[in-house]
Amino acid sequence: MNDSIPTSATPAELALHHKFVESVQQLKKGLVRSCHYLLQIQNRKVHCVFGYRTIAGYAAAEAGLTRAQCDTFLALARRLPLLPGVAAGIESGDLNWSQAKLLCRAATPATEQEWIDTAKGLSVRSLAEVVRRVSTPVRPVAPLPARPAAVASPPPSTPKSHFVTVAFHEDRFAIWEAWLAAARVAAPGVPTDGLLAGLIEQGGARTVARLVIRQCPDCRAAVIATSRGDLAVTGALLASAACEAEVQGADGSLRRAVPPRVRRLVLARDGYRCQAADCGRAQHLQIHHRTPVGAGGRTTPDNLITLCGRCHRALHEREEALNAAAVDPTR
Repeated sequence: MNDSIPTSATPAELALHHKFVESVQQLKKGLVRSCHYLLQIQNRKVHCVFGYRTIAGYAAAEAGLTRAQCDTFLALARRLPLLPGVAAGIESGDLNWSQAKLLCRAATPATEQEWIDTAKGLSVRSLAEVVRRVSTPVRPVAPLPARPAAVASPPPSTPKSHFVTVAFHEDRFAIWEAWLAAARVAAPGVPTDGLLAGLIEQGGARTVARLVIRQCPDCRAAVIATSRGDLAVTGALLASAACEAEVQGADGSLRRAVPPRVRRLVLARDGYRCQAADCGRAQHLQIHHRTPVGAGGRTTPDNLITLCGRCHRALHEREEALNAAAVDPTR
């Protein structure tokens, strides 16, 4: 504030000037008091006595505050008693309302003065960026006889997190759940984001997911049990599983669709790579029956070919679509 008084000012002009400055100071002090009073009204449910169901409704009707302003008043009222320097800065005009809101989010009683000094050297936008980037309170400086120096540069930033939502349909959720369970067994204690990082970096080649498909011998309907109930198995997954599944009989016996010796011969013949055009992947390899067993195909090397899991699934999906088109001539 400019303390010099123009010599040409008249008494009436001086009085008007002083009244304005005084009113502004009273307004700043009143904001802090208003925050305190609003919190007391909420805590004592005074707004209910006046017929308002929520404190936000009360503040809007009685004081014209928006929902965001009401939330800000309450947040400041809870924090300002712990940060008297910030409260004093609002009343004196050293801190504006936006700076105070940001400092109440980041400062602690131990770091309050350091944050106040930082705020004085930054614009509101720059201060907001510093607060956003700091995940923990600024470490207090060692006690010094003189006033602690202002922070010259923003504290080091922490890696930014990115959140995604993935929707799985039908049996693909079961595949995801089985993979995640196997990955947690292979790397116990690693959080899910760490497991996904490994999947991205290594293609998931080190983790093998095992699916258990139950099929009714009469109606041939098949399901996979998951944490969210039984999921119906699509024809494509069922067909690709039949190529290389382990089939358990009613008596508990176990039979492999492709004997291990034959599987090794086919993999070696194909160079341990997917034989689909323009693929050649060497991970998640599966054995595919060119002619299905149900159609008379045999489990011999000349009827078998190596495909990766992605190409194997895509091939059976194309076959499923062609079969559906043949049944429905309108497609």
